[in-house]
Amino acid sequence: MSLHEQLDAFRFEFARTAPTECPALHDDKAEALRASFPTKTAVPIEDDASHFSPPDGRVALAHVEVDYRTRLEPDAILAASKSFRPA
Repeated sequence: MSLHEQLDAFRFEFARTAPTECPALHDDKAEALRASFPTKTAVPIEDDASHFSPPDGRVALAHVEVDYRTRLEPDAILAASKSFRPA
């Protein structure tokens, strides 16, 4: 079963079993979240690179890995983020 099919099945079951007011509240909150999501600055899902760039455009850290399960170590990310701060 695909993720889309699983989500559809979950939504159907939720609508069937939840108290009457819950599905409408859930839909309203989901729509508000969708409307407020920063789509212009979000990294696309198909992007397989982690990168951090401060406003001046300089790349402080880059990591490219085909296997999405291989991630940067947290210490490397923190060190790169600290380099954004003025000395």
